[in-house]
Amino acid sequence: LPQDISFGDQDITMLLPRQKDLWRRCSSVHRERTQIVFYVHIGWSLLEAAMRNLFVLANGCPNRQLTAEHDEFYTTFNEMLSFELNDGKPNKLIPILGDSCLQLFYDVLILPSGPRLRDRLSHGELDISSWIENTQDTAANSALRVTVFLLSCIHKKTKAFTEERNSPEDFVYKSLFHQNSQLIQQIEILVKSTQSLMDELNKLEQLDIDTGSIQEQMSEITLSISELDIKIFNRPRHESEVVRMLTLICEAMTSSVQNAHQTFNVKTLQLQEKKLRSRQRQTYDRMLQVLPIFLNCATQSGHFLVQKMSACMLDQLGQQQIGEQKSLKKLLTSCENLKSQAHVSLNKWDLVLQHTETILQIVSTLKT
Repeated sequence: LPQDISFGDQDITMLLPRQKDLWRRCSSVHRERTQIVFYVHIGWSLLEAAMRNLFVLANGCPNRQLTAEHDEFYTTFNEMLSFELNDGKPNKLIPILGDSCLQLFYDVLILPSGPRLRDRLSHGELDISSWIENTQDTAANSALRVTVFLLSCIHKKTKAFTEERNSPEDFVYKSLFHQNSQLIQQIEILVKSTQSLMDELNKLEQLDIDTGSIQEQMSEITLSISELDIKIFNRPRHESEVVRMLTLICEAMTSSVQNAHQTFNVKTLQLQEKKLRSRQRQTYDRMLQVLPIFLNCATQSGHFLVQKMSACMLDQLGQQQIGEQKSLKKLLTSCENLKSQAHVSLNKWDLVLQHTETILQIVSTLKT
């Protein structure tokens, strides 16, 4: 988020006079870092009130300004952030908020893997004891900062709307907690883990690894990720299942690389300390033979995952790709087996090679 937050102290639009006073206190608390818990709670109540007012104004539905009336539905954040109203009409608040503001709201409030700050605060699910005891608590200060920042956004957008002018996007935010974004984050972890293992293996003179080719492929993966435009709204229903499967595959492959790295370090140390018996040394030599192929497998898998994610974002998942679920399940099974066999407790490198070859074959088939 931007470092400088404009609080709009002089003209806080769409809040009642008593609410404006609380708003100014939230702004002060943000600067002074005192009474954080209280003002995070107050801030979200103010934000919900201001957001509801803008929702009602944008959609011309003054009856929805009522809050907890027994004979009316309560207008919640979920409804205010939906793309359609209950009657099927488009929610006119959405274009007013803009993409970055909307993605931030979804991250903070709605997405299951996100903090869901409003829900957890109101239902007492957060352990806020450290917030009370330590005003420098990172989570507490982050919660307050996000709260104040969103209040500032709604204030600016309400003011622009009432003055019948566009509110320019003054910040860029991309979702961190949507499953599409999290798959990309997981691929980046896979690339870093593979790079780390390759750097470790390069220290061994007896290993002949085509580091140039692998490094080039990893650079291509990183570049492709940076060029991806990750979309999270109005996505096709079948995309969710494909991305979920790709994420599981990526997590399993990342764990495989990390397990192989740990096994390599443990066994190399044991070899240096002369703790490996004759048969164990043979297993160690076999590991060194398999690891270059294993590295190539991890890199090819990363390349495949980015390719599939790019197809999702470009809406290129045709019927053939949708029907590839069976192959993806086989790929996931092989990656999970690879993870187990590469672990130091099993150390079965013939089986690692077998699963590696299976993965390369499936990936090659799915890429075509």
